[in-house]
Amino acid sequence: MNQHDQDNLRFLLNSSPAQLKKWYQTADNNDLLYASELLERYGSLLDFEIMSSKVEKQLAAMSVLTEAQVVIAAVRG
Repeated sequence: MNQHDQDNLRFLLNSSPAQLKKWYQTADNNDLLYASELLERYGSLLDFEIMSSKVEKQLAAMSVLTEAQVVIAAVRG
């Protein structure tokens, strides 16, 4: 996503209902399609971020478990 896309996405996400209504009244089909595509790409990015966060948490939990297993093995000797 380039800076132009990011600026447009920011507009769509941060506009008030009145601002969006005014924009919608002047938008053509290409504008609406572009806005829809931007929002879809943003949704995909959010999905990726959520999945990445879940994976990082799982890896962190595995790391703690592995460290605990090493300590237990050392104590059991």
